[in-house]
Amino acid sequence: MTKIILGSLIAILSLLQYQLWFGESSIIKTIKLNRIYAEQFRINKALEEGNKELYLDYVNLKGSDLLIEQIARKDLGYIKKDEKYYKIAKR
Repeated sequence: MTKIILGSLIAILSLLQYQLWFGESSIIKTIKLNRIYAEQFRINKALEEGNKELYLDYVNLKGSDLLIEQIARKDLGYIKKDEKYYKIAKR
C-alpha cells in the first residue's frame, strides 16, 4: 500500500517538475521571453528618443519660415532669385 502511494507521489511530482521546466509556461520559456522583452524595450526606448527629436524638429519647422529657408540653403543649395552665390574652393 505504501509503495503505491509513494509511486503515485513520485509520478505526480515528476509530472509537475516536467511542467515546471518544459511545459507551456516553463521556467526556460519565461527566461527567454524576459530576454526578448528587455531587448525590445531597449529598442523601443531608442526609437522613442528618435521620435521625440523628430517631433521637436517638426514643431520648430512649423513655426519658422526663416529656419526652413536656412535648412534649404544649407542642405539643398537654395538660392533666392536675384541673389549672387560665391563658392570658395579649399586647396
